[in-house]
Amino acid sequence: MQIDDRLATVLRQRAAGERAARTQFRQLLDLLNQRRDDTPAQLEETGWQRLLDLSDQIPPADRARILREEGWHLRNLALILFLTEQEPEVAASALAAAALNADEWLTLIPELPVRSRGFLRLRRDLPARAEAALERLGVQDRALPAPHETTAEPTRTSSGEANEHGRADVAPPAARPASSVPDTPADLSANGTQSADPGRRDDEIRNLLRRIEAFQTARKTAAGEEGAQPGVDTGADQRQPEQEVVRLFHFMSDDRGRIVWTDETVAPKVVGTPLDDVFAGAIIPAAGSPAFRLANRLPLRAADAQMSGAEPIAGRWVVDAVPQFAPASGSFTGYAGRFCRPADAAPDPRGKAREQADALRQVLHELRTPVSAIQGYAELIQQQMVGPVPHAYRALAAGISGDAARILAAFADLEQLARLESNEPGIKDGDRSDLSPIVAATVRQLRPALQPQAAGFDLIIQAGGARVPLPDSDAELLVWRLLASLAASAGEQEIMEVQLEQHGTALDLSCALPATLRAMDDLFVNELPTGPAPVTPGLFGSGFALRLARAQSRAVGGDLRRSGDRLLLTLPVAPETGSGRSNSNAA
Repeated sequence: MQIDDRLATVLRQRAAGERAARTQFRQLLDLLNQRRDDTPAQLEETGWQRLLDLSDQIPPADRARILREEGWHLRNLALILFLTEQEPEVAASALAAAALNADEWLTLIPELPVRSRGFLRLRRDLPARAEAALERLGVQDRALPAPHETTAEPTRTSSGEANEHGRADVAPPAARPASSVPDTPADLSANGTQSADPGRRDDEIRNLLRRIEAFQTARKTAAGEEGAQPGVDTGADQRQPEQEVVRLFHFMSDDRGRIVWTDETVAPKVVGTPLDDVFAGAIIPAAGSPAFRLANRLPLRAADAQMSGAEPIAGRWVVDAVPQFAPASGSFTGYAGRFCRPADAAPDPRGKAREQADALRQVLHELRTPVSAIQGYAELIQQQMVGPVPHAYRALAAGISGDAARILAAFADLEQLARLESNEPGIKDGDRSDLSPIVAATVRQLRPALQPQAAGFDLIIQAGGARVPLPDSDAELLVWRLLASLAASAGEQEIMEVQLEQHGTALDLSCALPATLRAMDDLFVNELPTGPAPVTPGLFGSGFALRLARAQSRAVGGDLRRSGDRLLLTLPVAPETGSGRSNSNAA
């Protein structure tokens, strides 16, 4: 069996200089782009953190140049999203190097930052469905056409070719975002102020107005309003007043929080509105509220807003927006995002549970980082990677590393329980396991730990070949949590009967409870272990382990419950499994 340890090898190297940092940046891009399912989650998380640190060290222009090198075909959606949240030149280069199919584009486009979606207009090879998704999101080419005086001569590319519209097809990532400023900028004096040449400035203003007029005419023509000419009064206003309620529009604000740009259908009604006015709140906003996040320039996610004014835009809105910062100075420039009407649907009773699960995951993410760092330093000491270490300190470091590993495993259990109890999908369809050998192997594994107190299991299997809709790894953990919880509570000379039977389309694992658990009213109470035990079902004790096993069984349509003096695990049998039974007795 071969083990792919390339990511671990790269992370062990130190990027001491600029050249080493660029080399490691390329290596991490390559390895994270080739994401493997067998990569440990902790190692992959360390790789993402190192890539983020290197992004802070390497200038944006250099990172964009690396992505423009030949041979890059980005296929990992997480990596593409990571890069598109960086500076504009990096985002444009990443989207140019993306090599995705139509389904992947449809998954990626709604998740892209609003600023980065526009860069996709520079690509000419997007699938039709992706182009349609961009149209629905309001991503349109905002480059103004050239004025009439210059449209006779098509703009040339570096190779001397021009497209059919008179504009060069600029292939990313070397292209820059389209701008609405005139082709010939005003002269700047030595101190950076604009020159006061009134004649030249008037020409530039007229030039810009002609381009805006031509741009609006092109938009009308594309919408089916044939025959309209710039500056000509047709004698009839074909535009009808908007009476229907607006469902969605995009916006941009300035650094003072005032809306300065929106979709043209709502611009007269919305431009100039302060964002502070649409978020209702107290004088001192509560932490996490939209007003608090706005004041602290934090992203807005599904923020409730109330807008007053004309009927089409009045009422309740949901706002998603991200803060924008100037690439050169890092100063705040405003928000970019969208307003959309809330869905008219019944409230999801699982919404609160999912919010709590998300909050728990965020806390665990913050805790996992220092614990991982402690574990890493302990392993450095224990393995003498930084120099000779006395054996006593190596023993202490090994103990610390083991404790950190147990804490990380407990974090993983907490996260899994939160996911399962909030009904989030976590098990792939098609995975099946034969429970009989798993139960037998777990009993054999636990027997040596129970022998000193003359305790044990009496196993009876009457369901050979019955398969349950769980992958082998999840089935092994489920059986371990159940039987290890019983073994941890077993008393002297206590033999617990374990019976596995199939009843129609259900598989039952019935276990006799030891005396300690029989005396408890609720087996699923989270009580931490108070003393040493021959077996440890987990860091949080038997109650938590049984609760996690119950959530895991319910996620696949089964259950774990108490039935008198026995604990009964019920799991559905996979449809393709036959109903034949084979009897075996493992004493």
